Amino acid sequence: MALEVPRSIRGGGTITAPSDTTPPDLTSGSRIDGLQLAVVGAGVLGLSVALHALAAGASVTMFDPAELGDNASGVAAGMIAPVGESLFDPAAFPHLDLLRAGRDAWIAMAALAPGLELPRPGALLLWPDGDPAHVRARLRALDVEHRIADQPRPFGLSGAFTPEDHLISARAALLAMDQAVSARGGRKIAARFAAAEASAFDAVVIAAGAESRSLSSLAPEVAALTPIKGQLIRFPEVRDTGPILRSDTIYLAPQSDGLLAGATMEPGIDDRAVDPSVVEMLRRQAEALAPYLRGRRVEGLAGVRAATPDGLPMVGPSRARGVFLATGARRNGWLLAPLVGPILVSYLSGGDGGRLADRLDPRRFGF
Repeated sequence: MALEVPRSIRGGGTITAPSDTTPPDLTSGSRIDGLQLAVVGAGVLGLSVALHALAAGASVTMFDPAELGDNASGVAAGMIAPVGESLFDPAAFPHLDLLRAGRDAWIAMAALAPGLELPRPGALLLWPDGDPAHVRARLRALDVEHRIADQPRPFGLSGAFTPEDHLISARAALLAMDQAVSARGGRKIAARFAAAEASAFDAVVIAAGAESRSLSSLAPEVAALTPIKGQLIRFPEVRDTGPILRSDTIYLAPQSDGLLAGATMEPGIDDRAVDPSVVEMLRRQAEALAPYLRGRRVEGLAGVRAATPDGLPMVGPSRARGVFLATGARRNGWLLAPLVGPILVSYLSGGDGGRLADRLDPRRFGF
């Protein structure tokens, strides 16, 4: 059974042009020809840095001991959802402009990795309070394109459809980006990066998520990172191309390998064990939102993200010479990844990172 969303609020199509022009300082054409660059971590942030650095003329070596996708980027719904994040996550609310810029920059990322598919299903944002006026007021305050959908079937909740939010199939996108790195001449070493290896490179970018904390001898700023465990469930037999469904407690996100539902945010926990009680809780929440999921087979997944004190990633230079950071994206790694690469290339070429970079400067925490 497919997810039954009223035709009047369906999304559809693919992203073919940004809704806004990508800020010009994110595509400034900075060159770093001949730079020998090490990128530590092959998640979406590390791959973005590698792709943009290769396009700008650098020689790139990536270090990651894990299989592709066996990290927080692979255990994710691939949400490119600035509106949903701003509405449901207080930490994201002040940064809608930054999140929108990340969404729109995926067009440029797709040009670097031709295998990327960027569906544009939109999102149905659902509220349990049954008050469409409240929904409308919040969306208008953010100047969000939307259509109110009173009591959309089969959910029995007030909500709004927005075409502004998208998603990407995370594991398929990682593969496409990884293949593009290889096609552009990037090297990948299946091993941990040791601090002593830094001297063999002109610059090092630490993009290893929660594992970045192990490189505090290279970059003191990583001491500001804390791990956040995230658990979610997958309905592997459910194939859907409809919009993202999102409430204040759970999302349902179509992926190429099944429907994902989640996710928990468990600060300070850095293990990847799947808790059966959490799987059951997420199952109940998903079934309450979409009753057709009852009785479907589920799989539990867990990943560990890294977060900074203010919820925004660290992107830019460390106080340590020749060391840069691209880590700590919390729950918005997929959304912000296309910004991270150009900002780092700008810094590596001697620039200032552009107009969006100040909020992400790793040195803002005083380490």
